Amino acid sequence: MVPRHRIKEVYINVFQTSFKEKNLNKKESCMKNYNQKKVKREKE
Repeated sequence: MVPRHRIKEVYINVFQTSFKEKNLNKKESCMKNYNQKKVKREKE
């Protein structure tokens, strides 16, 4: 048996990393959108 608090730690770590990854993806897509808009403006 793994002690309860260890399970909690692992769970929290997994949750935090997945949360960070989601935020990174959000940031990247935001940057992509921003860049695309910028390019459109420059072309006009």
